Amino acid sequence: MRETITRRQFLAGAGLTLVVATSPVGIRCFSMGETDASSKIFRPSARFTITPDNQITVFVCKSEMGQGIHTALPILVAEELEADWSQVQIRQAPVTEEYVDPVQGSQMTYGSTSLRHLYEPLRQAAAAGREMLVQAAAQKWNVPSPECEASHSQLHHRSSGRTLSYGELCVAASDLPIPEKPRLKTKSEFKILGTSVPRLDIPAQLSGQAQFGIDTFAPQMLYGAVARPPAYGAQVRSYDQQAAYTIPGVRWVGEIDRGIGVCADTPEVSWKAREALQVQWDNKDVQSDLSTETVERLLINSLDLPGASAPHDGDVPTALA
Repeated sequence: MRETITRRQFLAGAGLTLVVATSPVGIRCFSMGETDASSKIFRPSARFTITPDNQITVFVCKSEMGQGIHTALPILVAEELEADWSQVQIRQAPVTEEYVDPVQGSQMTYGSTSLRHLYEPLRQAAAAGREMLVQAAAQKWNVPSPECEASHSQLHHRSSGRTLSYGELCVAASDLPIPEKPRLKTKSEFKILGTSVPRLDIPAQLSGQAQFGIDTFAPQMLYGAVARPPAYGAQVRSYDQQAAYTIPGVRWVGEIDRGIGVCADTPEVSWKAREALQVQWDNKDVQSDLSTETVERLLINSLDLPGASAPHDGDVPTALA
């Protein structure tokens, strides 16, 4: 006997994907199709999911380097989603096209661009998810959507006092159309933005569960070390390549743009091989006067020189007077 499933049943089990695109005419939300049919999740954006256990997972495409971006970006989602912050968790986004920074077209982290580039896309995606959850609640209660209010990961029906959690609504919400231009909250409506909340990345760092680059392993992976010049401009005069190769576990030794490189089976072996190189450096091209003090003096002296101008519009001194 051949069984069939409805579109609602399929999406309820598969979830859905929505991406936010930035274009010259503004920001719009687009459906990207279904996801893994084995898991029942609400995925109104590639950026976050909601599961029946009320867990909200935000996928962050930026690297956490102490600047707090693993908390700042999820705050944007939680704010527009009207989420309970205690139910929000983070995951480092996979290196795939759907998770790229829509402005730079990559997942690079630099120049204080993370919030500037993702501020509106994340809010738009979360606002779309909120409206879908509101609509799902309204349909379950057979009431108009304006009578339903989202707050702390729940939908409330004001007049009857009924309440449904996001986890209880996530399957039903997966079948609803994705709003192309959801309403963003005004600044006066913000509940999380602008407040101090617990950072999401700290617990894993304190427990030792946080994963860093050095925790990455791959089949036949090697470890590298570099013997660098002692001063800017120094060139390699000679080095004992054979001495490094006599150390078990050394796989490659050779000159690179900025010194001598070593690849080995373990970090310890690569460090030991680097020491065995006994590199001799030619310092004839070294800038002997280059030091922290000379650079600092150069920068201070530059303060009295005319700088380069970017756009020069209007009269700033008059405006500030």
